[in-house]
Amino acid sequence: MPRDRGEPHDHADRAAGAIETDSADALHERGVRFHETIVGASGNPFFLDTIRRLNRVRRLLSYRSMLDRKRYRAQCEEHLAILDSLARRDQDEAADRLRAHLAHTIENLARIRPILSR
Repeated sequence: MPRDRGEPHDHADRAAGAIETDSADALHERGVRFHETIVGASGNPFFLDTIRRLNRVRRLLSYRSMLDRKRYRAQCEEHLAILDSLARRDQDEAADRLRAHLAHTIENLARIRPILSR
């Protein structure tokens, strides 16, 4: 975990600009790094292998859902909140935030289902 991450709003502001300008590949890779880093910290190779497989599937979804980038800002803020909880060693809060993040992901998938079926 980085020692000096700066202020969370600084990262969110920089990420917001990147969300609008980065390629689908760059945005996807950012998410891949976040998810694999979090799961890798568990030390469980089965979980890491599973997230890597999921990320390969997620790549297809990412490209098709790039038409609407608004949700990426919210995902970025959720990621930063999870990291902040982990940095403070508040595992209960991090777990709650991760559950909320996963619930939002499921909601987003339901919303973008029409885009995915094109």
